[in-house]
Amino acid sequence: MSEPQFQLVIRKGPQVGQVFHLDAHSLIIGRDPMSDITINDPEVSRQHARLTLTEEGFQIEDLGSTNGTFVNGQRLSSEPVNLQPGQAINMGSGVRLVYEIAGTLKSDVSTMVEEAPPWAAASAAPPLAVTESPAVQPASSPVYASPPTFHSSFAPSTYESTSQPNYAPLVPPGEPPNKNRRNMTIMAVVLLLLFCCCTFIGFMYQWGGDWLLQYLGH
Repeated sequence: MSEPQFQLVIRKGPQVGQVFHLDAHSLIIGRDPMSDITINDPEVSRQHARLTLTEEGFQIEDLGSTNGTFVNGQRLSSEPVNLQPGQAINMGSGVRLVYEIAGTLKSDVSTMVEEAPPWAAASAAPPLAVTESPAVQPASSPVYASPPTFHSSFAPSTYESTSQPNYAPLVPPGEPPNKNRRNMTIMAVVLLLLFCCCTFIGFMYQWGGDWLLQYLGH
């Protein structure tokens, strides 16, 4: 009975679906093009990890990489760890490799189901049962209420008359204007009479002063 052959399959990263057959006793995983398994990811070190064949299969060892190597979510230390078929190896910026036995359809299918996007799972779900809804009865025509009527008391003229109250005009304190006008008229008449008297006396003095003196002397 021949020994099983192993392989690494990229399930997430820049080379999804690529298969690497592990056909050597020691293989280097890294970004360096000279590596046995080249991963084109900037977060993967040039010589990131090493795979070594043992009697039980392959074991993996981190080679002091910058971002580390993870097996099933556990970060590796400096000691090598034996790999089991189906385990996931994570490195770099989200690169995931799955350790599998070469030629096993079961592992490929299970891994593909694990990595399937949500829309694929939704499309694989059985269709929902469609229940017939009862026939919709035609809706009766709506009855609209008549618009409200407004009484004449709410006419715009009423609002205008009530919104502006009437105020009595302010009259400054003092005498009524008619009385003041009458007093001024009386004063003007008095002044006019006084002026006429003075004018008459002056006229008589200029033209009949001698006659007046003689009359007063008798």
